[in-house]
Amino acid sequence: MRTSPRTIDKKTLLALAGIVLVGAVCRLPLFSTDVAGLVTGKIVWFDEAYSMFFAGHRLADVIRFSGYDSSPGLFVVLLHFWQLLFGAAVRAQAALPFIFSLAALPLSYLAGREFFGRRAGLAAALLLALSPLHIKFAAEIRTYSLLFCLALLSLLFLRRFLESGRTRDGLWWAVFSVLGLYSHYTFLFFFGLENLYVLAEIAGRGFREDRKWLALLAGSGAACLPLVILFRRWGDLAGGGLSSSFFGRAFGHGGVISFLTYFATLYFGERRFYFDDLLASSWSVALGVALAAALAWLVAVRRRERGVRLAGFLVGGGILAFMAAGFIYDPRYYLIFAAPAILLAAAAFDRLRGWRSALAAGAVILALLPAVVGAWQVTPAAAFKYYAPYFAAKIERYEQPGDLVLVDHATDILFRLYYQGHSDVKLFFPRGGRNVTDMFERFRWFDYDSMSAADLRTLADLTAGYQRVWTVDYYPQRTSLQDPEGLKRFWFSRNFVLQDVLEFPPAGDGVPEDGQKALLLLYARP
Repeated sequence: MRTSPRTIDKKTLLALAGIVLVGAVCRLPLFSTDVAGLVTGKIVWFDEAYSMFFAGHRLADVIRFSGYDSSPGLFVVLLHFWQLLFGAAVRAQAALPFIFSLAALPLSYLAGREFFGRRAGLAAALLLALSPLHIKFAAEIRTYSLLFCLALLSLLFLRRFLESGRTRDGLWWAVFSVLGLYSHYTFLFFFGLENLYVLAEIAGRGFREDRKWLALLAGSGAACLPLVILFRRWGDLAGGGLSSSFFGRAFGHGGVISFLTYFATLYFGERRFYFDDLLASSWSVALGVALAAALAWLVAVRRRERGVRLAGFLVGGGILAFMAAGFIYDPRYYLIFAAPAILLAAAAFDRLRGWRSALAAGAVILALLPAVVGAWQVTPAAAFKYYAPYFAAKIERYEQPGDLVLVDHATDILFRLYYQGHSDVKLFFPRGGRNVTDMFERFRWFDYDSMSAADLRTLADLTAGYQRVWTVDYYPQRTSLQDPEGLKRFWFSRNFVLQDVLEFPPAGDGVPEDGQKALLLLYARP
């Protein structure tokens, strides 16, 4: 009896189980947070608290809220049901993305085998298990590990559909693509490039099921109508860059340099490169160029293979699409295109045999290990985002009866998780002379409005009758999203006396003195 080419033999199954175990060990430290040298329990930053806050509402409100999030609501809906089953503890909720992160390892094996063969499948799983970029987001309570799984599944079934033309494979491709679109708006780039590739195959007569494809495309569009109606942040796709020239977008912030830098993080980790000195930046770009060139060479040499063409088209198209939009400003947004990049890198293992295969695997492990060890550390540039438990504990320890804790939008969401004190907590959300307290309106305007002189009266009203006020600010002042001009600080200096300042992260452990910080300020009446 012949064995199906998609059957997993015992030897392969054992190897895959070992890879998953390695991946789990590499990701388990993410259930704690290593920030500024202080290792503690899992700490969430604002985006994660945002997901947890949304998921804790009634399902109808979860769906309604999702339109104002920076990504559509599939993950938050899943998190809502996860909270009902396992509770609202931070580590319990971090387990959901962790499961998706581990699930990506056998999925990468299936996709690699579908594209290039069994050896490539195992290589893809190994590379992903040791990818610092994928590890970094394994326990982040956001959509990114789910998004990666959906990108792999979409690729897997697109490949099958192109080979077989079967309606069943096409339907699964459409289903996982629609789910991807409901997970993050960057999937629109990914899905668009997949369809451009199908169109090229049809034009070249490499694929004859054009009617099926059109029907699936129409069905996918219809399935996304609720997303189009609900989602309010399509402008984020442009990254604020479409008003500038293509040259400015390509070579400015978020352009090709950013792409190559983030490309290096796929294998060598974020913490290794994000320093201020030019030499380190040049080194990271050089690594990105080398990796991109190696994959481009592979595509050129094996361009007759559909799997290589498809993966190469998605990676190259992703570069051009993100450059055109001026969008790439954080590694998490690049993660979706790491799926075909991992498959391309694994393709090199397809033809290796015997000692060459073992030697290549050993070299990969040795090269990645130093970055893997630090993948769970918070980078110095991002450390300030994790201030909530430290500031909450400080207030709880030193607060006095009648104190006021004046919170901004982000601090309000975070302190709902961490602050257990007895002081009054009031929200200051300035918008044109009024304080926005309605929950839906807050999320509608967050990221878009900042404090003006008209909002000073609101400060006076909120602090009236209080002798001491705790508030969070940021350094440098221009990074204070709702108060970049420092109007709030100036008003407090005129009406109160500054009693104490706690900065986070504290100086030391590689944190630059002039780097980004969050400040807890205590003011008292004169």
